[in-house]
Amino acid sequence: MRLSSCNKRLASKRHTLTNISNELMVKEMVLLQIEEKRQQMIELALTYGFTAKETIECSQELDQLINQYLQHTRMLESPFPSVQ
Repeated sequence: MRLSSCNKRLASKRHTLTNISNELMVKEMVLLQIEEKRQQMIELALTYGFTAKETIECSQELDQLINQYLQHTRMLESPFPSVQ
């Protein structure tokens, strides 16, 4: 019985580490997307102006990526739900 319990805990830890690893990869991918979108927004602003429709839409897309990044960051900071 003890071995079975130990195996279950080990499997659970492996699962948690895999989830954290996946979140780190997603977080890095989102960071790259943020940088690309930021560059695109700068180019649009310089070409069409800061208040142009294209620039504003790109800015909103950048905001969404930043929010997505922050969400993944929070998940990594507390991968376990709090118990109350």
